[in-house]
Amino acid sequence: MTTLFDPPAPDQTDAVGAKIAAWSVPAAAAALLGCLAWTLWIARSWPLIHDASIMHYMVLLMDHGIAPYRDVPDLNMPGAHLSEALVMHTLGGGAAAWRLWDLLLGLLAIGASVWIAGPGLRWAGVAAGTFAYLIHLSDGAMNLGQRDWLIAVLLLGALGCLRASMRRGAAGWIGGASLLCGLATTIKPHVLLVGLAFFAVFCWLIRPGPADRRVALRGGLPAAALWAIAGMIPPTAMVAAYLAYWRAWPAFLGILHGLIPWYANAQRAPMADMLAGSMWPIVAAAGLATAFWPRRRERGWDLEWAFLGVAAGVWLYLVQDKGWPYHRYTEMTFLALWAALACARALGRGFAGRAIGVVGLVLCAVLGAGLAWRASIATYPARNLPALERDLQQLGGQALSGKVQCMDTVMGGCITALYRLKLVSATGLLGDAGLFPEHPSPVTDPYQKQFAQVLAQRPPEVIVITSVTWPGDQYSYDKLRRWPAFTQVLARRYRLAHEVVTTPDGVGYRLYVLTGKTLTP
Repeated sequence: MTTLFDPPAPDQTDAVGAKIAAWSVPAAAAALLGCLAWTLWIARSWPLIHDASIMHYMVLLMDHGIAPYRDVPDLNMPGAHLSEALVMHTLGGGAAAWRLWDLLLGLLAIGASVWIAGPGLRWAGVAAGTFAYLIHLSDGAMNLGQRDWLIAVLLLGALGCLRASMRRGAAGWIGGASLLCGLATTIKPHVLLVGLAFFAVFCWLIRPGPADRRVALRGGLPAAALWAIAGMIPPTAMVAAYLAYWRAWPAFLGILHGLIPWYANAQRAPMADMLAGSMWPIVAAAGLATAFWPRRRERGWDLEWAFLGVAAGVWLYLVQDKGWPYHRYTEMTFLALWAALACARALGRGFAGRAIGVVGLVLCAVLGAGLAWRASIATYPARNLPALERDLQQLGGQALSGKVQCMDTVMGGCITALYRLKLVSATGLLGDAGLFPEHPSPVTDPYQKQFAQVLAQRPPEVIVITSVTWPGDQYSYDKLRRWPAFTQVLARRYRLAHEVVTTPDGVGYRLYVLTGKTLTP
């Protein structure tokens, strides 16, 4: 009697080789699960920092009645706001709740990989999902719950739905795949093309033709198309209702056609660095192996589907054009799935295949240990964050709500401090990149004028300027030279109350207090 996690029976004659092949996949999965357990233990005290704290702060502002896009020129899409709000209003708004959310996503990634792998290859699915989760965790606290990690998990689930539709011949599963791709699209719109690519390949597989050369689907292409359309309706309605509720449609469309393209073109990574980051030799080798791997129909096109996900991930990484590690999560997640399935399939293809499969699985286990070690040494320049919180408390604490302004990017930590202290900023500004562009731009000029108007009419009592300059990735205050008019107002109306210098593990900042104001806790 076979169990749910039994590996496929290898085609070999020697008993020793058969036993090694039979247990190699479960052994690799167990080793990776051990690495994951150790990494989760390390991560048990990781703080809420970086992008997650910015997104949490956006939800905090919304809870105070501040409208996204209309009052806050945010670059993030409605799906990012809504997913963040869902977590905060169910699990909580603290670091422990965010770690739990990230863990749930990791477990969903493992479950989806097992589902995709199917009967006989489920341990390969465990290994794939665990390895993908380790890749994510190896980036440390700064990328917990990243939007690209959520997108990767949603696309894994979408592929699982498509595979279920192929196995069962039921078109309803296509609605699930469309829904998940639609939700991912509400977070980053270019994911829509990935969903269309998935659907196009699926339609090609169920195209009319000889029964022995196609995948049977009840209802055929019309049923597939109807379910695909039905699945996109809820995400579309969700975004439309969200923007209508906040009366933010005009502002959102303005950001979509102005600030977002400007941001996309700011500090683009060199193509050579992008290609190196995409690990194209490994991807190319996987593509060649997939092209020549036999018995596609018998396998349910599993390697081909996994490689399509890899190719989609490479495209998502390249189109974002920043070279940041978390932009590779979709690529790495599907590459882990492809590698685990390929190794498990190779075990049943004679001595050479068995050797390749075992070596590949051992390599995965070793790399998993390396990822766990990388997670244990991951750092973030947040040493000065507690000092900034103390300074803000000493300057007024809760009395500063609505009267304090951060001039910062994600790395500076000022918004993180405001979130921890539950202080509403004077303008709702989440980042200063649009205020200090490298070159004057018609896109950023209105934001400078709007901010200057606030300074003139309702000047914040405290302004925090961090030493992070972006675009440019510099740790200095050179950004002030990019906007002389603001620097003049700062010198005329504010006094420097305190400064903390930049260190290798901490971003520096300057605290400016409005002249004539005496602030007390």
